[in-house]
Amino acid sequence: FIILNKIVVSNIIIFSLENWINKDIDIKKIKISYKNTLLTLENLKVRDSHKNNAKILFMAEKLIIDFDLKSFFSKLIIINKLEINNANLSLYFELSKDDKIVNDSIKILENIENKNPKIYPKKIVDINFLIKNSEIQNSTVSIKKNNDKKNIKIKLSDMHFKLFGNEKGYQHYKDIFKIILTDITLKIPDKIFRKKILETYSIN
Repeated sequence: FIILNKIVVSNIIIFSLENWINKDIDIKKIKISYKNTLLTLENLKVRDSHKNNAKILFMAEKLIIDFDLKSFFSKLIIINKLEINNANLSLYFELSKDDKIVNDSIKILENIENKNPKIYPKKIVDINFLIKNSEIQNSTVSIKKNNDKKNIKIKLSDMHFKLFGNEKGYQHYKDIFKIILTDITLKIPDKIFRKKILETYSIN
């Protein structure tokens, strides 16, 4: 029963994560400790789609989640702490012929410019999430532009965030992406491209 229960919980978590970020997720190994309320995801990959040639947007050697078990039976899943170690974020920027950024792989620009947000069908049960604490350590970023074959590799700063998710009244997780993007941008050696990102995303 415990093994079956862990499989069900694991599938719920993966399904929820995919719906929250609107991406496909592959996880090689999942470990659950109810005693310590810890969930460990090993060799996690976030893709654009289930296609074999889909771009990998994010990889992490290990994600450790300290979860609130009782919240799994509510409409708000609470994560007490999220630890991300040895991860790599792949950023792809699409530039137009006149050298303007028109899109990015994590859809931040799309959300900034979209004055008519997408209307999703009403769900029977709308489950949100809240992360109380999170840490990102020993991680890197790979940046590529559609008009340049070279990749830019950057060491991401170790970061700590509190109280964010998709629950009303708290900082949205997409705002966290923008903070991370700011840290990345300031480390880009190409001054012209760096300035272009700062202007496009209104980063101060």
